[in-house]
Amino acid sequence: MGRLDGKVAIITGAGMGIAKNMSLLFAREGARLGLLDIKEAELQQTVAEIEAIGAEAFMVVGDVRQTGDIDKWVKTAISKYGKVDIEANIAGLQVGGAGPDQFYDVPDEAWNTTLDVNLKGVWLCCKAVIPHMVERKKGKIINMASCLALVGAVHNIPYIVSKHGVLGLTRALAVDLAPKGINVNAICPAEVDTPLLKQVVEQCGPLEELTKTWGIGHIVSPPMPMEAVSRLALFLASEDSDQLHGRAFHLGGWTALIP
Repeated sequence: MGRLDGKVAIITGAGMGIAKNMSLLFAREGARLGLLDIKEAELQQTVAEIEAIGAEAFMVVGDVRQTGDIDKWVKTAISKYGKVDIEANIAGLQVGGAGPDQFYDVPDEAWNTTLDVNLKGVWLCCKAVIPHMVERKKGKIINMASCLALVGAVHNIPYIVSKHGVLGLTRALAVDLAPKGINVNAICPAEVDTPLLKQVVEQCGPLEELTKTWGIGHIVSPPMPMEAVSRLALFLASEDSDQLHGRAFHLGGWTALIP
């Protein structure tokens, strides 16, 4: 038996990276899935891989900034499967900010896009599923924050602000929703071995040097596999986390540096 047998999970950003890895793990653990991503071809590939292992999934090509897309995603899950047990808000991005000598001059577009996707998008997705979970008096919401939701670093202001916001949103919702049987928690990973991280290294140089530039100083441990994040999400999606509310779960070597 899988840990999510009979459960319905909806996941954003499932076309690639951590969210894709998480979707496949949830499928192997028995969940039926509703997947949202702005990238159609990548999302189709994720669904194909899920179906290849005998699991069930549907996809909605959409943007977490668009309430119409989000409503379609949530309503399709309820119509198709009758419920939503788990929502995992994983979609996110980093866009170019100011240079090292102009940290205060972040372009408006970089600020707006980052906050809209990383923070407002999480809020809109939560807002769409919460009434359904409240009606059922149960549900799990998992938000992707970051180790940078807990500390500061240089040259990355919009991303850091957005992830601090995700953590604040997680804690605020947890307080409101705990009496209604709903768990809201956040994952705060350090570097994860994703296609995006590989792209950053290819463009900007070795990760060890990048962390010095970011003001971190050094890497405490190598980038972790995506599976490590997915397995934590599996725990938060399961009944094992029923007594956890508003927690920020650190992952990776930065755990040793964060109070």
